[in-house]
Amino acid sequence: MFDAQCDLAAVVYDATDDPDAILRDFACDLRAHGARVVGMVQSGQCADSSLSAVLVHSGETLRLAQ
Repeated sequence: MFDAQCDLAAVVYDATDDPDAILRDFACDLRAHGARVVGMVQSGQCADSSLSAVLVHSGETLRLAQ
């Protein structure tokens, strides 16, 4: 079902950019301007066994894989 009140966004980045860092910085900037931001953004990579996520509303890091 289509919702005419729905906001839509996209993250466009180069091969040298870190899209997760872009999202974390964006959420931090929104919080700094008074917006209520919720959700998680990946931090780390599966290949090096350090996969975690950052809770954007608190900045807390959750370990997802060891």
